[in-house]
Amino acid sequence: MDSAKHVNRYEAARLRPERGLKRHFSELQTAVSRLLTERLSVLLSEVDVIEQDSVRPLDDCQKLIEHGVNTADELLREGEV
Repeated sequence: MDSAKHVNRYEAARLRPERGLKRHFSELQTAVSRLLTERLSVLLSEVDVIEQDSVRPLDDCQKLIEHGVNTADELLREGEV
C-alpha cells in the first residue's frame, strides 16, 4: 500500500509542474487553435465560391432585363416615327 501511495504521489508531482499537465494542455490548445484557424479559412473560401455562384445568375437576369427594356424602348421609338 505504501508503494502504491508513493507511485501515486510521484505521478501527481510529475504532472503538476509546467512540464507536465500544463504543457500538455498548452500543446492541445495550440493544436486546436491551429485547426480552427485552418477550418475557418476553408469555410470562408467556400462562402466566397457560393457567393460568386449565386451572383452570376442574378447578373445574367439583370442583363436580360436590360436587353428587354432596351428592345422595348427601340420598338416604342420606331412606333413613334
